[in-house]
Amino acid sequence: LLLDPAGGDLIYCSTTVGPDGSFAPGHVYACSNGWQIGQFDPAGGNDTPGAVNNCALVPAVSLVKTVGTDSGVCATTDSIAVGADTAVYYCYEVTNSGELTLTLHDLVDDQLGSIFSSLAYTLTPGASVNTIEAGLTISSVITQTTVNTATWTAYNIGPADVVTATASATVTIIPAAPLTCNGPTVSFDFGIPADWTVVNNAPGNPVFWTDLASCGETGNYASGDSGAACASSDLQSGGSGLYDTELRTSSIDLSGVDVVTLDYIVNYQNFASGDFLNVDVSTDNGVTWSPLLSWNEDHASFRAAPGETVSLDLSAYAGQADVLLRWHYYDPAGPATSQDWYAQVDNVALSCLTGNADITLTKTVGTDPGVCAATSEITVDSGTDVYYCYEVANTGTVTLTLHDLVDDQLGSVFTALPYDLAPGASVDTVAAGLTISETILLTTTNTATWTAYDTQGFVATASASATVNTLIPEIGLSVTDFSSSLMADMQVTLPFSITNSGTATLNWSIDESPNTLTPNALLYDNGPLVN
Repeated sequence: LLLDPAGGDLIYCSTTVGPDGSFAPGHVYACSNGWQIGQFDPAGGNDTPGAVNNCALVPAVSLVKTVGTDSGVCATTDSIAVGADTAVYYCYEVTNSGELTLTLHDLVDDQLGSIFSSLAYTLTPGASVNTIEAGLTISSVITQTTVNTATWTAYNIGPADVVTATASATVTIIPAAPLTCNGPTVSFDFGIPADWTVVNNAPGNPVFWTDLASCGETGNYASGDSGAACASSDLQSGGSGLYDTELRTSSIDLSGVDVVTLDYIVNYQNFASGDFLNVDVSTDNGVTWSPLLSWNEDHASFRAAPGETVSLDLSAYAGQADVLLRWHYYDPAGPATSQDWYAQVDNVALSCLTGNADITLTKTVGTDPGVCAATSEITVDSGTDVYYCYEVANTGTVTLTLHDLVDDQLGSVFTALPYDLAPGASVDTVAAGLTISETILLTTTNTATWTAYDTQGFVATASASATVNTLIPEIGLSVTDFSSSLMADMQVTLPFSITNSGTATLNWSIDESPNTLTPNALLYDNGPLVN
């Protein structure tokens, strides 16, 4: 039993001796304060009480540094991704991992400088304290990706018992990713782009668009790449209330273009037809929205890539300088604790073309195969061969290089026919060396659709019809009595009348065929009578 000179407290030391009362070489007393007392003396064979080895208590600290965007709590991670010019909040938590109470503290950050010096706080062994608990708010507005390292120094008056610990935190700047005509594909590899907006229309509900890691899903089920925009009503909340969240693009400038196509990859899993994933467009900064696409059913495989590729024509909004798009994921009905599946979007791109694709089509019909007829309606006798001519004219501003022609009666006339149809030019099928004919039996109206396009994405269609009226004779036969009994060497005249009530000339003839006696014919003296 000894007196601890550091604090005046009693300390207890114990040892173990052999059966004969002797000590083993190198034996020490184990004391309650960590001292080792009474080193065995090998030369004299005597233990020497009072001899001290390793007698100082060991001070030590450890440091954890985290960073987040909420000023009131310590974040749970040492790395976050945010948009440029975002205010982040650092939290520093020190733990006394040694054997001495430490009463004074310094904190220096290699980016933020000295945070405090000689801060008085009694930190006992095993205890922890963080800067938020100490009433400190340590923030910084981050303009570029930053890794900063802090050093916490704890000690006692003197200074004595000085120990340090370091820890780092990383803030990654998410780059802006404006959705622009023919610009880079938005891939969400760094999370939701800084210039996009996430709206939560159900305040307090934790289901909202975020990055892949934060939504709880384990993979990118859309493109299969590293990142995706994700909202999971299954995993983000555990089904906490009705959710309603929007992922909005930054403003899109479509001025000066004529053809606009939105492309993206999506994986959406619906639950019992209760939730929706819509794509909407706004031209008044989000005050009102017009639907482009609405889904209320599964698209792509459950929690597996690849997703479904979607292309939407936005040409109706070409020429406008301020257009917004949104992906709207919501459950309007419930139940009150809605727990559906998820929605993921990736690889969003906007393709734009300048120019206008437009054509007109004229369809005529005649009986001369070598020329285009002058009319789209003729009248012919039934069974006549007629010849159709299709003439297309480019009334747009871009050259169209490939052509399809389909007739609802004749079927596909040609597909991907190469012909450079310049603006203002025209061509017909006769000039192109095509003979398109049909034998007409009945009055026929058929409609053709010509599609002209190019490899850039310009497409134009036009339709036209032609009618062939047929002339058909209609025979009528009027007979008073066409039977008679004649004696040998007699003759009789039997009159009949033939009429034509149709629209074509009737060519007619009388064909006679002999009757033969049947087995039951009756024979009379005046000759046979056949029934």
